[in-house]
This record gives sequence, C-alpha cells and structure tokens, in this order.
Amino acid sequence: MEKNDLKPGVTAFPAEVTFKAVFYSSHSLGDNLDRVFRENAVEPQLKSKASRNGKFTSYTVTATFRSEDHLQKVCAGIAAVKGYTTMF
Repeated sequence: MEKNDLKPGVTAFPAEVTFKAVFYSSHSLGDNLDRVFRENAVEPQLKSKASRNGKFTSYTVTATFRSEDHLQKVCAGIAAVKGYTTMF
C-alpha cells in the first residue's frame, strides 16, 4: 500500500514519530531512558526540559520506528521507567 493510499490518521511505517514523556526528576532518569532506546535499537533525538521548580523533567523524543508494534514496545519501556507520569 502506498503512503497516499492510507486512510486519514493512519501512519505508514517505517515512520518518524515525535512525542513527549514527562517524569519526576531523578539523577538516573537519562540513563534509564537510554537503556530503553538501546534495547529497542532506537536512536532518538532527545530534548529535555526541567520544570520551573525542578520537580519534573519532560523529554521530547523524535525517532524512526519500524512498525506500530515497535513504537508500542518503546512506549511501554518508557512508561516502565521509574518516575514516569505521562506521555503525549
């Protein structure tokens, strides 16, 4: 199926996807996220930003995913990281 043949809202894989994940701040957070990406063979572009009071850290993740299953596996790994609060 060609990319143009897809229904609206359906993503053709492989695809570059960008999303945000928010965590309670911790010293091991970056290492834990790196582990998730390495285990899933993902080389993301990461941008992090601490909240005003430093309690939270948000990460903007941009990466290419092979399939919907690959994306879901990475998201599940991120959600399992200690301190995870939300992803959008």
